[in-house]
This record gives sequence, C-alpha cells and structure tokens, in this order.
Amino acid sequence: MTKPLRVLIVEDSEDDVLLLLRDLRRGGYEPQFERVETAEAMQAALDKQTWDIVVSDYSLPNFNAPSALATLQESGVDLPFIIVSGTIGEDAAISSLKAGAHDFIVKGSTARLIPAIEREMRESAVRQERRQAQQALHQNEKRFRALIENSSDAIALIAADGTNLYGSPAVAQILGYTPEQWVGRNGYQLVHPADLEHARAFLEGSLEGAQRIEFRLQHCDGTYRWVEAVSTNLLAEPSVQAIVINFRDISERKQADETLRRYSERLQTLHRIDQAILKVETPEKVAELVLDFIRQQIDVFRASVILFNAETTEGQILAVYSQRKSKLVAGASYPMAIFPEGVIDWMRTGAPYIVETLSQLLQTIPTVQALQEEGLRSLVWVPLVVQGQLIGTLNLGSDTLNAFDPQQLQLAHEVADQLAIAIQQGRYREQIERHSAELEQRVLERTSELQQAKESIEAILNSSSDAILLTTFDGVIKQFNPAFTEQFGYAFDDVVGHSLLILTTPDDMEAMIDVMHNVVNEGKPKSIEVVGCRQDGSTFDIDLAIAPVQNGQSIRGMVCSIRDITERKQVERALQASEEKYRALVNFAPDPIVIADNTGRIVLVNERTKETFGYEPAELIGQPVEKLIPERFHSFRPLDYASEFMSSTIKRPEDASYDVVLMAKGGSEIPVQIGLSPIQTGGEELVMAYIVDMTSQRRLEESLRAALVKEKELSELRTRFISMVSHDFRTPLTVIRSSTDILQMYYDRLDDERKSEHYEKIRKQIERMIALLNDVLTISRSDAGKMPFNPILQDLDAFCRSIADEFQDEPELKHKLVYTASDRASEVPIDGKLMQQAISNLLTNAFKYSPEGSTVLFDLSFNDDEAVIRIRDSGIGIPEADQPHLYETFHRAGNVGGIQGTGLGLAIVKRSVEAHGGTIEFESQVGVGTTFIVRLPRMLQGEMSRGENPGD
Repeated sequence: MTKPLRVLIVEDSEDDVLLLLRDLRRGGYEPQFERVETAEAMQAALDKQTWDIVVSDYSLPNFNAPSALATLQESGVDLPFIIVSGTIGEDAAISSLKAGAHDFIVKGSTARLIPAIEREMRESAVRQERRQAQQALHQNEKRFRALIENSSDAIALIAADGTNLYGSPAVAQILGYTPEQWVGRNGYQLVHPADLEHARAFLEGSLEGAQRIEFRLQHCDGTYRWVEAVSTNLLAEPSVQAIVINFRDISERKQADETLRRYSERLQTLHRIDQAILKVETPEKVAELVLDFIRQQIDVFRASVILFNAETTEGQILAVYSQRKSKLVAGASYPMAIFPEGVIDWMRTGAPYIVETLSQLLQTIPTVQALQEEGLRSLVWVPLVVQGQLIGTLNLGSDTLNAFDPQQLQLAHEVADQLAIAIQQGRYREQIERHSAELEQRVLERTSELQQAKESIEAILNSSSDAILLTTFDGVIKQFNPAFTEQFGYAFDDVVGHSLLILTTPDDMEAMIDVMHNVVNEGKPKSIEVVGCRQDGSTFDIDLAIAPVQNGQSIRGMVCSIRDITERKQVERALQASEEKYRALVNFAPDPIVIADNTGRIVLVNERTKETFGYEPAELIGQPVEKLIPERFHSFRPLDYASEFMSSTIKRPEDASYDVVLMAKGGSEIPVQIGLSPIQTGGEELVMAYIVDMTSQRRLEESLRAALVKEKELSELRTRFISMVSHDFRTPLTVIRSSTDILQMYYDRLDDERKSEHYEKIRKQIERMIALLNDVLTISRSDAGKMPFNPILQDLDAFCRSIADEFQDEPELKHKLVYTASDRASEVPIDGKLMQQAISNLLTNAFKYSPEGSTVLFDLSFNDDEAVIRIRDSGIGIPEADQPHLYETFHRAGNVGGIQGTGLGLAIVKRSVEAHGGTIEFESQVGVGTTFIVRLPRMLQGEMSRGENPGD
C-alpha cells in the first residue's frame, strides 16, 4: 500500500525530477510534488501549502542548496532538508550539514534516498514532540498539588507490595472508602478475583515503566466497579517514593461497550465462520462445521445439509446433527420426492421454505409421521444457491411449533450462502494445492537466505557488552556486534553501508561530525554524549567513544563504542522541580481539563483542550466559561455546583458528572460528559472541569441503529420485488408460450381469424411486460434522481379531457367514466408524459378495483394557487392497515385477492406528482370506495415554455 508524501523539489532538470519520483514510488510512496528553481518560487510554495520534506539539488543556474536551506529556515517551517547532487564535494556537504541540512546523497546512489527520507520523517516527528513537551505551565507547586488532591479522577500512592499509602478524595467518591479505611490497606484485597493476576502484573510492570489497565475494584458496599488506571513509577523520587496510580470509574462506559458488542456480535460471528470455512478442505467437513455453528447460535432439535446431484433426482446427506437417534445418516442418499410438491421450485428462487407445523404436510409427505415420532414439530429448508443454481439445502428442525423467528431465519440464510460458496471453492482445490506448493518452495528459498545472513552476523566479534561498530574513515558502517542490535534494533542489511549519523538525532549530528573529523585529523580517540535513535524511531541517551584504526601513518577506519547511559540520565532528570511533575500530570491528561476561578473566568487549560475545542490557550485564559457553553445552555453554571460542593463539610456529593453540550471554536457543538471538582489553594477557590468527548460513541450508536433499520427495509423490498417479478412475468410468458406453441403446431389448420386472435394475445402480453419494465425503470430513475422532468404550460382541462376520451373509447371498458371541469380552467405547467402516466394509473386502479357497471368520477377544479384533480370510485376500498404503506414500491393492499397488479402504480403517481411540486392524498373506506386528490401548483419557478398537449 502506497503512502502519500508531499515533497518540494528544488531542481532545474525535469529529467532528474522524473528519476527522483520513480525512486520514491519504488520506495512505496505516492508523491505529491512541486518543482521550484528560484528563491521566490520556493517561498511561494512554502506559503501555499504544507510539505513533508524538501529535496534539493546543490547547484542551480540561479539558485543553490545553501540558499534554499536559508529560505526554508527563514520561513520558520521545520522540514527535513535532503541534498541530492552529483557535483557536491565533501567540504560542501559537511558545510551544508552544519548549516542545518539533514542529509546529503550523491546522484546515482539513490538507494539511500528512501531510508534517509524515512529516518528524517521520524526525526521530524520527534522534534515536534520535544517542542510540545517543553511547553511549561505558569502555576506554582501548591496549586498543582491541590489539583491532584481535588481531581475527579482518583489518585493513589501505592507501595511496591501493593499497600495503599495515600488516596485522593476522589477515592471516596468512586469506591466509598474514607482515608482511614484506605491508607494502610493492601490494594490487592479490593481487586476482583478474576482480575487479581492481571492487577499484579500491572503493578510489577509499573516498576519498569508507565502501565495502563482496566480492572474491577470492590466498593465499600461490596459491589465491584470497573476502573481505568494509569501508573507512574516515582519510587525513586524522594518527595513521593511510591507508585502513582491515576484511576477513574468506567463502569458506565463498560456497560455501553457491552451493548455495542452485542450489536456487532452477529457480524463478527459470520466473519469467523467465513474464515473457518476457508480453512476446511472437503464439503463434508464444511457441512459439519456449519451445523456445529448453527446449533450454537440457534436452538435446533435436528439439522442436516443435503447436496443435490446435477439432475436433482436424489440428494446426498453431507452432515447430520440430532438430539435424538435419527434415521438420517451422513453419506446416505434418498429420492427428491421426499420434498413436497413445489418446494424445489420455490427454493430455486433463493427463498427459504418454512413449515410452521408438520401437520400441514400430512397429505403431501408419507414420512411426516416418522418425523413427528422423532420429536420434530416445525421445519425450514434453506436453499444453497451458487451463481443462480440450486445445489442443495440446509435443513433445520425444532421440537416446538413456529420455532424460528425472522432473525434466526436471516442468520441461517446468510450461513447457507457461505456454505454454498465453500462447496464451490472445493472444486478449485487442486489449483490451490499447486499454488501452495509454489509458495512452500519460495519459503524454503527465503529461509536459506535468512540462514546465510544469520551466519554472517554470528561471525562478528562479540567481546563487549557495549555496542561496537567498525566504520570507514568517513563514518560509513561496515560491521557491528550483537550488542549493537540489542541497543538500536537494526538488522545487518538495514544499517551496513549507511552513515554513522543515522544513529543520532539531527540536533546532535553537527557535534558528531566535528568529533569524527577530530579523530581523523588528530589520530586520537574522542568521546561525546548524544541522543541515540533506534530503528523504530525511539531515542535514548548514549556515550559514544570513537577511536581511529591506523595503517601505518594513514587512518583506514574507526572503531566506535556505544554505551547506554539512559539510567544515569534518568536519575539526573529525576532531580527536576516537583512543580514540573505536577503540571505534566494535568497537561498530558488524556481528556480536556478546564480550570476556572470563583468569578467564572478560565485560568488554566491543558493541551487536550486545544485539540478538542480548537482554541489556543491564550484564547481561553481570562475568558468566562460561557465561551465554551452554547447560549441555550448558559443556565448550566459550574460555579453553582462548586459552591454547594465546597459548603458540604460532612460528605461531598457522589454525582459530580453531567452530560452536556459544549461549543468548539467556529460554533460546532460537541456532546461531552463533564466532571466538576472544586479546588481550594490557600485563599483562592477554583473549579476543575474534567471533560470526556462523547462524539464517537454517539455516532457509533446512531450508525448501528440506522444500519439495522436499513437492513430490514432492504430485505423487505427485495422479497416484494422477487415475488412481483416471479408472478407478473411468469403469467404473460405462459400465455405467449401457449399461443406460440398452438401457432407452431396447428398453423396450417387455423383460419386467419384464429391466427389473428393468437397474435393479438401475444402482442397484448408483450405490451403488458413492456409496461411493467417501464414502471420498474421509472421507479429506478426516480430513486436515482434521474427521472426526466420537462414541464410546459398546457391547457389542463383539454389535457384531462383527452385522457378521459381515450378511456371512454376503449371497447373493453366495463365502467362508466364521468369527467367534469370547473369554469375557471387555465394553463398549468406540467410534464405531459409524467402527468398522463399518473392520471392513467389512477383511472386504471379505479376501474380495476370497482365492480363492473359502476361509475368513476373524474373531476378538475381550480383555485387561486393550484389545480385540483379528484378521481372517485365505488370499489373495494383500502384497509386502514395498508394505508400508511400505500405509496411504497411493490406494496399491495391485503384485500386485492386475485386482482392482478405490481404494486408500482401508486408509487409512480406519487413521484410524478411530487416532481411537479404537487401533493397527493386520498380518502377511503373499505366496501364503499376511494377518492384520490392531486393538487398541482399553477406556477413553477423559472420560465415555462408553451406547448401542445402530448395527448393530442
């Protein structure tokens, strides 16, 4: 996978730029670049956007690398600067490095370019982190100690053996223990037994470095609370001499995580079975795996997998699971006649066949009694379909009636799809095995190469616990001992041939270069303390001793001895002022912290506040807390709570947490959970707000709910579409095939009139299918926002009258159509094609669902703003249960019986009317009739062309 890289190239040769870009792409980068060759162009590029690195030729006609480096430094932007040149000499290269260039590479040796870029990118990130870490707060030690004492997070001092030495007041809020109950007690006694080993490892690991853990602690009331804890080892700090444990109550978050886990459990489970299926070789083993999964997820009495042969005349049982002794045996075959008539055709559509009670099969399957004797009461056959072909079934049985709910059926259907794919994959097993053999050969070859590299490394002299390297006289690494790998993490191929400078940070490179030159020039050993840089980018303090390797009077190389002095440096750093220690605890807290004085003005914010709300500290300090609170929530006053909190001398309130909305820079709102703690520092009263951003959790909850609703809607729509297409295409195709067969077999015997009748039947059925396809296409275009809409001003009365005349002239019309229009007729902007289709669909429905000989009223009227079309029938009416779904695609009312229809007509009408900016409504009563009312605006925005009625 390629990594994006924004690179500014200082170069006058386009060919050299192309070569550089080629090397970057080979190194796994996708460069975004700009080429400049003057100081003005470079400054403009720096002002225009942010870059990751600058690569410069040393000499250009009107520019050079030192000038480019000076331009970069003057801009104040800290970017890695690498010189790539074929003309640069050693003195010029060293001068450039002293001036601030980070590396130089000779053209033609660009193999070093990618490692140099990766190193300098890492070191740039380290420099940025160091600058951030050096920011200091301006409060005294007493204030920061008060912050810890009054933090809503509990802070405890623990001895190495787990004894509680101190607990902040928040300990009482979270766990209910008084200081007397807490101090002197061994903390392991409060840990949940299941978490005890984890907690011991946490405390022991804290002796080596900071640790983070989530575990359960016992409340004084006997219940357990989930806490998140972070440790810092300050045993060596004279003023502390303890392990500092910072923990918070995360019980509510754990409950929320559990809820989200259950939502995703189904998807994860399906993924696991998919991965397991891919690892199984034979269809039989796959079937056994699937049945084992099914009985874990669904309460089944019996389950089996059957694979059909090509002619589907018999089935083979691949696997069987049963709670009792069953007559079904894996590997056996039986005739397909055991399935009820129509079941196989049903399953070819991809839909499961459900038998809610076995009694409904008594007349169709002779073996039903035997199934009942085994204890079965309900069944479901789930089809195994691959590329549209039915290859078998997954059969589930239960000892209860109506046993399987929709979720279980959906899960079984998805598992069946996975099983069908696995069976299909078995057919390609031979090809996979050949591919595996090739991969195995490649692994053997690679293993041999690694063994040779290992033997080469083991040959290096290993006589010292310090890292020892042998370099050329100009500092290129040639060899090293295993201690070097332990300290820096580099393998042989990663470092040999590279400069010794890669072992330190850019800040110390100039000093190292000076020492190396002194060793070569003076022929005497030198030493220096610098910051070492490991391969993974981490740094540590080292003492570097360099001695010349002489051959007579000439220097042919150098021996470098490196010692890790991190522990010594840590002891020195431990002597820093306690004020910096306490301010770091607050400043680097994982969540935003805002502190206000008793007047409501902000006096302190941490770094996380800047990242969350977008304000620089100077923009918030001295401002009222209302700057972060939306105006409608200004009634929430942290100081009111703080006053009540401070006035409680007996027991502080347990609930100091609120779910509120805060406002970031720019006005965007962020849902948060805020904890408030009052602080007293001498005569000054402060309030500390500990803020947790809840945005991600809220978005995840909303997306999961929306995904579940969408999945249900898509499943219902797919079922209705398959049912409609299966029925409404099969009927006309049957008529067409029947008439075609008659014409083919008896053409010579039929007279012209009979032939014309059959041709007419074929034509009408084809038109019916075309109309159905047009309806589906109209719905599809509308849903995609691509339905054509071309309105023109037309005489709506003449338009509607022409449609009514067409229906009245139809010889097969068995109803009376009465059209009326008001005297205020006028021109209305309409799309003739869409409106004709909408009115025709409404009239066709009125005739279809009304008794023969009844009257359908078609009325047009106008008012000041709109035209109103009413179509009233005396038909079967629409049940109340179906009325909310009337305009949904493929939906048909429950009382239509055998009356043909697709469920698309009213959906098309609604979309056509809404395209005109109009509305449609209806009034209906079962057994009385239905009235549809269409309202169209008499004017649309924009100019309308005047045209003819498309029905004319």
